[in-house]
Amino acid sequence: WYASSFTFGDTLITNTDATDVYVIKLTESEINSINKRPNYPFQYKLYQNYPNPFNPSTKIRFTISKSEKVRIEVFNLLGQKIETLINKQMPTGLHEIDYNVTELSSGIYLYRIKAGEFQEVRKMILLK
Repeated sequence: WYASSFTFGDTLITNTDATDVYVIKLTESEINSINKRPNYPFQYKLYQNYPNPFNPSTKIRFTISKSEKVRIEVFNLLGQKIETLINKQMPTGLHEIDYNVTELSSGIYLYRIKAGEFQEVRKMILLK
């Protein structure tokens, strides 16, 4: 996680592996608390990429609640698949991938996660 992608009052959740999770609460002047929570019950979630807009790279974060096959794909606004970023078995927890784009033109793109029955889509903007 990146502190600059959150605002004060947010709760940050990060993990160092698939079992240990740290929940961090921010106030305006300091980190309010850090709690280690083993076996944290993750929910399925696809986070907004950061930074957004981006050039030429961005980070995509997601959580999955159980170990399963995860696929993340990028599409243009016509629905045409541009690229598959991940298509593999992944462990429970919080994950982050780097997406580096050199051959695409400026524009709005969609990224989609599929993990078991879970599916979510978000928008990202590439500015060159």
